[in-house]
Amino acid sequence: MTSDPQGKVTEDYIRSNTSFSESRLRSLYGDFANLKQLNPEGYEANIQAWRSLFEDLIKHKVVDDSILSLSVNATTSHLLSISKYGEPRSLTIILEELVNNGVLVPLTLFEQDPFSYIPQDNTGWLSINQLNVKKILTWGVQALGFRSTFRVLDKSGKLKHERYISTSSLLSTGSKIRQKLAEFSQKGSCTELLFNRRLFGEFLRKLEPTISPTDVDILLTYLKTYTTLLKTSVVEGKEYIKLGSGHEHFEINDVDISIIDLMANIEPLKNRISFLSNKIADIEDLIRKSVRIKSSSDDSIKSLLRVKKAFIKSLEHSSTNMSHLETTLLKIDEATYNKDIYRIIESSSSILSSLNSEISIDKINDIKDSLTSDMKLTDEISDALMIKDDRDDDEQIDRELDELYEVETSGKPAAVDDQIEKDQPKNDHADIPQTENEEPSSEHSVADEARKDALLNDLQKLSINDREDIKNNDDTRTKVPLTNED
Repeated sequence: MTSDPQGKVTEDYIRSNTSFSESRLRSLYGDFANLKQLNPEGYEANIQAWRSLFEDLIKHKVVDDSILSLSVNATTSHLLSISKYGEPRSLTIILEELVNNGVLVPLTLFEQDPFSYIPQDNTGWLSINQLNVKKILTWGVQALGFRSTFRVLDKSGKLKHERYISTSSLLSTGSKIRQKLAEFSQKGSCTELLFNRRLFGEFLRKLEPTISPTDVDILLTYLKTYTTLLKTSVVEGKEYIKLGSGHEHFEINDVDISIIDLMANIEPLKNRISFLSNKIADIEDLIRKSVRIKSSSDDSIKSLLRVKKAFIKSLEHSSTNMSHLETTLLKIDEATYNKDIYRIIESSSSILSSLNSEISIDKINDIKDSLTSDMKLTDEISDALMIKDDRDDDEQIDRELDELYEVETSGKPAAVDDQIEKDQPKNDHADIPQTENEEPSSEHSVADEARKDALLNDLQKLSINDREDIKNNDDTRTKVPLTNED
């Protein structure tokens, strides 16, 4: 509990603020106007202490139900009094300094020209990080000069009845609301983005349950001024509101207004249905009691039954209207969705048609034929330019011939088999060992013998000159000349 039944802030709450320590209470509650010249640092410290208290009172809804503002009037001094020092004697100076510094903004001035009284960052959005004391002081002095002339007292010398908005609270809460609105505008249906002022207030309180009706008015003014997320229009004294993505231009049209008016009738119908249902339930209870205790005549009970029937008829009528309105809204959303889909399909068709018009099937076939021809010509050119080097083949033949001479000299035909195997494709089963009882395949033996005979025939066909060249290439090796008998 932060305030007593008489509307006085409890002393414990004031003392709980770290700036209101016992050692400072005398100065904070005294008349410290002279400190501005004698002790500027002490004067500024007192102003900042009261700033801290006012912002806490607003943030925690101590004085009223607003989390953005504080109502001040002639009784505010009593509201802030404490037992030992009484009422704050410098409250007028405190409020004027906080207004001049931009910490508090009078609601009347904010509603007249909100853009002039709330600081902005370079992107056009409000920035809570700007609210350090020095920047507020500098900004406050420069802001159109209104704060240098604004007076917190009325002509009689009493505090004006005024509501003061906390700039820091507005920036903080407004930023959160703006982010939530941006997220909702991306997924909300057509009808969900349309409001009158009452519906918008209910919507904001769903997004931020702590705000009050007063806060809704302040936030709406803030959002209209500092964001591109919504548009408003006033027609015949009624304010209509439409949410958008913030990335494209949009306006409120006659269709939007008609939809909003339709939606505005749903809530009263809901209330009427609830009222009629409760009345019918009450009448039924009364009828049952009358029948049970026989406290009423039959005519009275019949009269109650007639009233009940009338209420039931009215309830059925209201329920039918309610169903009709909700179905209409559903169909409006569906029609809007269909319209968007149609636009997408139409646009996609136009894009495909434009792209396909740039391509010809005949040209594609011609290109393919030309490509095939060019690729073939490239292969022919590459083959013509290729210079075949037979040196590697000659060296391999020389090695094979030397090995054959070694075979003939050593009389080991197995070596010839090895040479032949080198030239043969690898057998996947070559590594599988034979069992003791397994004999070599006769087909393999015949094939091996055939290879040997063919190789020997090739050797016999070598000319005498070839043999002489071979001899000259290796004088250190002893070779056995081949004869036809071999």
